[in-house]
Amino acid sequence: MFPLPEGNLVDAFTRWLPDHAEAPAIIDGDDVISYGVLAAAMSRATATFAEAGWRPGSVVGLALSGMPAPLHLAAILGLARLGVVAIPLEPGEVTSAAGLALLRRHHAIGLVADSRIAPAAGLRVVCPQGAWLQDTGTPAVPSHLAAGGAMPWILLRTSGTTGTPKAFLQSHATCLKRHGITPASHRLSPGDRAMSLIDLCFYAGLRLALRCLFDGATLVTRPDSLNPEHLPEFAARQRVTSMLAAPAHLPMLLHGPSTDRPRFPALTEFLIGSSHVAEHVVRKCQRDVARNFFNLYGANEVGLISVAPPCQVRMYPDTVGAPLPGVQVEVVDPDGKRLPAGRQGEIRVRSAGMVTGYLDDPAANAQHFRDGWFYPGDLGMMSADGLLFLNGRTDDLMNYRGVLVAPPEIENVALDYLGPVELAAFSLPHATHGDVPILALGAKVLADERALLDHCRTKLGRKAPVAVVRVEALPRNLMGKPLRRALSDATRRSLQNLDVPTRL
Repeated sequence: MFPLPEGNLVDAFTRWLPDHAEAPAIIDGDDVISYGVLAAAMSRATATFAEAGWRPGSVVGLALSGMPAPLHLAAILGLARLGVVAIPLEPGEVTSAAGLALLRRHHAIGLVADSRIAPAAGLRVVCPQGAWLQDTGTPAVPSHLAAGGAMPWILLRTSGTTGTPKAFLQSHATCLKRHGITPASHRLSPGDRAMSLIDLCFYAGLRLALRCLFDGATLVTRPDSLNPEHLPEFAARQRVTSMLAAPAHLPMLLHGPSTDRPRFPALTEFLIGSSHVAEHVVRKCQRDVARNFFNLYGANEVGLISVAPPCQVRMYPDTVGAPLPGVQVEVVDPDGKRLPAGRQGEIRVRSAGMVTGYLDDPAANAQHFRDGWFYPGDLGMMSADGLLFLNGRTDDLMNYRGVLVAPPEIENVALDYLGPVELAAFSLPHATHGDVPILALGAKVLADERALLDHCRTKLGRKAPVAVVRVEALPRNLMGKPLRRALSDATRRSLQNLDVPTRL
């Protein structure tokens, strides 16, 4: 394994060119893009951006949802090489007032997009060109390339599940440090092929792509038109060895009857991250999806925090593993005092790959960045042997009649009773009783609601939900996390004439 460079993050990709130029970097349908071709496309993209008048330190939006992965990555690498700061936009944001306001707020001067937006936006729009990937001779290289290091390369935002998304910058050095602390057991190698079910327009999907390029592996893209039931056949045909998914993808992957072997038997790693996964869902994934199940825990502000490999997941299905080397994790009480093993508290993290704060948000900085630690807003517990267990979000914690209830406590019991179905726990505010626990079920979920509530009361006692409500579809963000505040607001409107507290 080569040591990573310390300059521009693109150098971690181009270091493979001398002996690896013909190796596949991206397999996109019938197209196989080698490391050499992708590097040339990056250089042509860099030249195109320089011709648009963009320079190191310029800020531009990136709206490439639906763009072929080779052009998407050529654009990302081209911007980084030039030292331009990219603001990724989620699908639909570029045509929204909020998306354009975001670009203006951060003084963006341009936009890389797969289609032109209204000229009134006042941005210079550059569209990725298929010619970037063609052999048209040696590409021109601009003279003003960025050194990288402490320079920012991307502006990221939090998921917004608990309020307005917060923005922060990540530097080239931070990106490289995060990859550098990844243990050898979790690195890809030349010959590995990785596929993400998370789109490149989301940072988790982009991170997997960069992980491939930094490790000399191959990114395999999933066709948008691919029927989910044909995904195992596609992965086998493309010889995929690593797959990344979010918990929201699990119902699709687990759909259908159990078989005598997992649907993806050739995977050396099946990676799940982004939020808590119930124990029985993990067990079912190990049996029906892939035996090499890895449970990840991380945050965009700090990178990957811990990894639970298959051997740990088999013993403790709800663990997210031990902190990675170079990452410090503590579980503390409200006064910041470290708690002993087995006690639940708030998680705080410190590592070399941590950002230092949010942009223009002193209140959020005071809450999440304190005394050199980052507080991601997660509840957890550390075991005596150093394994971390997640217990939900601090913002979602309910105080019901003086008893603290985390939504995953309710969800795990309900899922254990019903199986993998669409549900989420949330609270309704009450002047006397505090946060009243409610369980939302998808409209198509078959369940005897009274029997379900009885089961929850037997297992949870005073922490059990007091009512079940039905929703057509659970509100989720684009990464699949449930929007509990939206559930609470919608339920309060629909229950205006129902006295829920009489059921307490």
